[in-house]
Amino acid sequence: MTAIPGDTAEATFRQGWWLRFRRYPSGNIMLIYGVMLFICIVIGLANPEGFQFLHERNLAALLTQMPRLVILSVAVGILMITGEFDLSIGAVYVLAPYLMGIALERLAWPLWAALGVAILAGLAVGTINGLVTTRFKLPSFIATLGMMFFVRGIVRLAGSSGSSAVKAQAVHPGETFEAILAGQIFGPVHAQILWVTAIAIFAYFLLDRHRLGNHMYAVGGNPDAAAKTGINPVRVKMIAFMLCSLLAALAGVISATRVNAVAPIQVLIGLELQAIVACTIGGVFLFGGRGTVLGIVLGAAFVATVDDLLILTRTRGQYFQVFLGFAAITAVALNTWIAGRKEN
Repeated sequence: MTAIPGDTAEATFRQGWWLRFRRYPSGNIMLIYGVMLFICIVIGLANPEGFQFLHERNLAALLTQMPRLVILSVAVGILMITGEFDLSIGAVYVLAPYLMGIALERLAWPLWAALGVAILAGLAVGTINGLVTTRFKLPSFIATLGMMFFVRGIVRLAGSSGSSAVKAQAVHPGETFEAILAGQIFGPVHAQILWVTAIAIFAYFLLDRHRLGNHMYAVGGNPDAAAKTGINPVRVKMIAFMLCSLLAALAGVISATRVNAVAPIQVLIGLELQAIVACTIGGVFLFGGRGTVLGIVLGAAFVATVDDLLILTRTRGQYFQVFLGFAAITAVALNTWIAGRKEN
């Protein structure tokens, strides 16, 4: 047996490691986001007055706004892995805390009952989405698009009070509950980070360490082949739809608790598209069967950080929409190319 020279063996190892890293679903976003953060930190240290990225006020704003997009992205990412979409998560994100606020402020219900209404609302929307998609064979894009408009209509009816404007709904669940969901831990770090971490860990163990996660990947990759191995695609997709809406409701409750209100006019549009873009940037395959929790989290963090940078430089406006469109097209094209390379 011929021994491989040390330099050649080391070069081969490095080349193999780089190829594996590039083909890893979240490898690209790890590299891109890491480079962007490094550049921001360097510029922030070199010019702290002109570029206040590292200012505690900016970090606090970023770390309190980022969790909602991360949770929504994890929610829609799990569903996308099964090969389906949910365009109603932004509406559920508003509906759940809006109903919770009505129960607390107008009906004087106890906290547990109001929170239960919010959670049940999310589960109900997810269940309907799943039934319409799996039983009536409607594309999830169309089914959840209709649900998005339906839920928005419910919020408008509940908050219009006879006028054309949708009023903000106060949400005051109490100091203890607020501290648990959104209280300050230290400096710019708040409790939302702990909740995001817990949800990400849960999603990781679900997708990578549980049989249901394996079934989700199998159904998303090839539902017919999965069915032949004994997997029930309808059951798997129903669970994914319900989990997606449940997490969206939880994200809405956390955000509303932080600011003690939910203002539908501000957040009713766009969050679902941001979450889908974040997932595609994070390496989730548009047609299902491929993606990682790490990539989803980093994709959402990347989108939120770009939004923060545009605000810092006072150029957000339409440029953020331009970024989302460009990033979505680029990410889908790149993921499709990588998937083709892996098959070959």
